[in-house]
This record gives sequence, structure tokens and C-alpha cells, in this order.
Amino acid sequence: MNNSLGSKTDIHFCNGSHIEAVQLSNTLRGFNSNLLWGQMQENISKEIKWWGITLNGNEKTVKALSKLLGIIKTLFENLYKVQANTIEKHVRKLYEHVPEYETKFLEFVNEQLPNLRGYLQIELPYNPQLISSIEYEIYISSAEIDCEYPFDARGCIITFFQRIPEIIGLYKD
Repeated sequence: MNNSLGSKTDIHFCNGSHIEAVQLSNTLRGFNSNLLWGQMQENISKEIKWWGITLNGNEKTVKALSKLLGIIKTLFENLYKVQANTIEKHVRKLYEHVPEYETKFLEFVNEQLPNLRGYLQIELPYNPQLISSIEYEIYISSAEIDCEYPFDARGCIITFFQRIPEIIGLYKD
């Protein structure tokens, strides 16, 4: 399209983001760019009390990860019908209510919690692949939020503790 401003074009990237751009005197100016504007977002800090952590870094990454943390918290609450102010209190309450075979799961959570917190004590970067990986975990975990299949819901929690350090480790600055 040609107009007095120059030629307008859409540039599409393989990760799904795009730029609507106008060519002016050999200068490319972008509008509505998911890729470029994502990098320009402010860094934020968000405390997530139930998990006992504070997420720091790129706004989009922090929002995605805090959404996932919220889903995993809801999975815990819906799976066991117990609520508490922190994950540690939640697990302690569960020890009183679950059958013996479930205590291995609770031991796993107790062992993995310090590791998870350690991995999240970084400045979370803007990275489309990182955000995409977190959004995939959101998609998978949110499908089990009703805990209709307890084994699958528990599997989502276990996968969360295993995958988040792996995902974060791949995209650290």
C-alpha cells in the first residue's frame, strides 16, 4: 500500500509475532510489535505470598509465571480441599489428612520447594520462547483445575516442580 507516509507492510515472524511497519526514507518504523514492544516493557516486582517468593523481571514474563503459580496453588487447594496461607502450612495440613501413599508426594513437594525458590531468584528476562513455554504449562495445568482426575492433577504439580527450573535455566540471561 502506498500513501503519503510511504509503503505499509506487515512483517510476520515464525513465533507468531508481527510488526506493522511503514517505510519512510530508508527507515523502518514499527507499530503494534509483540516482539519489539515486549522487550521494552518495564521490569516489575511481584510478591506471591502463598509461595513465599517475589518475582522480578520483565513484566510479561512475571505475569505469565505468576499466573502459572496461581494455577498450581488452585490445583493444590482443589485436589485436597484444604486451604492455608502458605504452601508450607498447606503441606503440613495435608500430612494430617492424606493416606500414607500420598506422603511421598508431599515429601517431594517439600524437597523441591527450596530448589524452585532458588531458580526464581533471578531477574526474569523477556524471551518469547520462555513466555511460550510458561504459557504451555498454563494451558496444560489449567485443564486439570477441576481435579476430576486426581492423578493427572497431581502429575501437573509434579511436572511444574520439575519443568520450571529446566525452563528458567534454558533462558537465563
